[in-house]
Amino acid sequence: MKGCIHITNDQLDRLLTVIDFQRDKCLVVLGIRTGFRISELLSLRFIDVLNPDGTVKDSIEVKASNCKGKRESQRVPLHIDAKDAIMQYILATETPICGNEKLFPFKRGNAHKIIKKWTRLAGIDESRGRIGTHSLRKTFAKRIHEAMGSDIMKTQIAMRHKNIDSTLKYLNVDHEEIEQAIRNVK
Repeated sequence: MKGCIHITNDQLDRLLTVIDFQRDKCLVVLGIRTGFRISELLSLRFIDVLNPDGTVKDSIEVKASNCKGKRESQRVPLHIDAKDAIMQYILATETPICGNEKLFPFKRGNAHKIIKKWTRLAGIDESRGRIGTHSLRKTFAKRIHEAMGSDIMKTQIAMRHKNIDSTLKYLNVDHEEIEQAIRNVK
């Protein structure tokens, strides 16, 4: 987590425009729309996201063994963008899907390389800070925090944190925004 920053809306638009491999787009969208850690995303199997009839589930669950420091499983509702990304990925898959196969059949290091590749192709400048796999979770945190009217308690629940201090670490202070506000306050 340390050093990674969130992806801005403009950067995300550019990123999703350049990603032409549906599996990679699904990884990015699921990360941003669920807030799952990369290890949780990589633990997902097709059976975790698909109903028996082949439709995408309304919510997905990460097993307790794949949750950081948690004893219970975590269920997260799926945003329409996440459901669409999963379906587009499935439609683009040329081999038959076995329910027990991993949704993302690679390791954490490969996920990092995938994110770096696409952010470079999207021309995303890292002068604000480093972008990596944890940027997906940080982007989720920032977007949820804004959607919840900056309510830190609700953000904590959405992030599935036991300690609010953990949530605060995800919400980076934008010093430029603070300086601008100080200059323009009436």
